[in-house]
Amino acid sequence: RENWRLCANKDREPPEVPIRACSAIIAAGQETDVDLASAYYNRGIAHDDSRRYDQAIADYTEAIRLDPSDPSHFYNRGNS
Repeated sequence: RENWRLCANKDREPPEVPIRACSAIIAAGQETDVDLASAYYNRGIAHDDSRRYDQAIADYTEAIRLDPSDPSHFYNRGNS
């Protein structure tokens, strides 16, 4: 649960914190596609915050592949 809290970055941590937390969730490979999409999406936001736009686009693209029903994935990828 702690990784999910940090991945969502509700506490406005520096971008490295949610990147590590989201990466741990993704690496564990135990989530549903929709939850994995959320981890990729949140990590994409952190990459955007760090101006790592290529990595952000890659994460948003993976979020779209896993859960194409969420328009925010498309919106953020377009903005990156």
